[in-house]
Amino acid sequence: MNPKKQRSQGILHKDGLNIRPAYYLPDPQTGLFPTIETSIDFSEQPLLTDQSDLKSSDINVIMKQYAARGENPHLDPSQFRYEDVSNLPTLETMFDIVNNAQNEFMKLPADIRRLMDNDPSQLENFISDANNADHLVKYGLAVPRKTEVKDPPESPKPTKPTEITPKE
Repeated sequence: MNPKKQRSQGILHKDGLNIRPAYYLPDPQTGLFPTIETSIDFSEQPLLTDQSDLKSSDINVIMKQYAARGENPHLDPSQFRYEDVSNLPTLETMFDIVNNAQNEFMKLPADIRRLMDNDPSQLENFISDANNADHLVKYGLAVPRKTEVKDPPESPKPTKPTEITPKE
């Protein structure tokens, strides 16, 4: 027999064994795919999913509650907030800001980026910590502060008290 013809029929005969291919073609007469019977039975196995939320996650129960109350029981109205966001930049502008920050971060030397786990937000936290001022200077991310020693202000010189002369 021709192996190509046998493969197109959905069964590949090899050494007397019936091996099904990884793909199935629809029946040319009905257009339906063949039903595949499995021989694995899991009915004796214990359930591994948590069944405690079975009713609260059943779509039929959720829709009945929605029809009765007119609201989704899974949404908490106390979590809604109404804020004025008209002054916020557009989404595109925010993406540009993030991309520019990442590009500037990538311009830093590799050892500094490695110190920050290649994460720009780590750099922000590092810079914001006042205890890291010496490290920032060491890595060239900040300039050292100039400490000018000023002379203490001179104390005022004592003046002679003015003498008051009595009128005659």
